[in-house]
Amino acid sequence: MSSPTLLSIPTAAEELTGKRPSPPTCWRWVHRGRNGIKLRAVFVMGAWRTTREDFLKFVEACSAVKRQAQDVSTSMADEQLAAAGIL
Repeated sequence: MSSPTLLSIPTAAEELTGKRPSPPTCWRWVHRGRNGIKLRAVFVMGAWRTTREDFLKFVEACSAVKRQAQDVSTSMADEQLAAAGIL
């Protein structure tokens, strides 16, 4: 059984998104998270590392939270416009 390949967080991000995040952004994703979701990572040989799978799960979860917030925002705006007689 082979273990998943660990990549530096900037490398995993670049492979999946085409953009390389800054070191403070990587640290923030691991320690504080984004939209309440933390990136699963381990500290190995002086750097935070993750797998492609964990990085993809992080991106998908962050995207789902963002979409949900946009849906709520849109429905609230529609309700306010309807109450004002605009819709």
